[in-house]
Amino acid sequence: MALPRRNSPKRVAIVAMGLSHRDYVLACASMGGRWAQFDEVWAINAMGGVIDCDLVFMMDTPDYLTNKGETNLSLSGYKSWLSRVKVPVLTSFPNKDLAPTSVPYPLEDVLNEIRYPYLNGTVAYAVAYAILTGVKELSLFGCDYTYPGDRHGSESGRGNVEFLLGIAVSRGMDISVAQNSSLLDTNLPEREKFYGYEGRVRLGTSSSGEIIVDFEEKSNASDGS
Repeated sequence: MALPRRNSPKRVAIVAMGLSHRDYVLACASMGGRWAQFDEVWAINAMGGVIDCDLVFMMDTPDYLTNKGETNLSLSGYKSWLSRVKVPVLTSFPNKDLAPTSVPYPLEDVLNEIRYPYLNGTVAYAVAYAILTGVKELSLFGCDYTYPGDRHGSESGRGNVEFLLGIAVSRGMDISVAQNSSLLDTNLPEREKFYGYEGRVRLGTSSSGEIIVDFEEKSNASDGS
């Protein structure tokens, strides 16, 4: 299978394996299904065997993952679903025997679009592909990196994704992140997102859409409300 010529989808959800993928399920279940919310859904790695999707991004090669599955329980299902999935699986080096719909990721086109040779994780490749294809609204679920108390989170991956999201926003893309994701500190209370202000920032919006900044009294800022 070659990656078909595709019209640019306006609304795309990227769904990875972090805990905030639950927010995707909840959003779809409570708001009329996935087609009511998104034009396309792109699955990251194992989510391709879990959710209904239009593309799978799997930058580890199919043979690497299926071989690892012989000794790694979390990867043992790859060989089964990769042989069944009907949508394109974008990967670094396709293996048609293990993944019949696998196609090469368009690395050269992506690099010429983003102009930075910086792609260190599968979510980053998916975000970069969204930039290439001109996605207008991008929602990210399960793209989590650190959690409270986790000192060993994949911070380099988070940095790469947030860097690419900055490029995407500069191109006019609207970005939303799952409420319970650590990406862009979305899971933090608003007042904790501004270093140096001791948790006192309150944001509002004017009638014209401008951001309004208010400051709470310090004695009220630590009550957790």
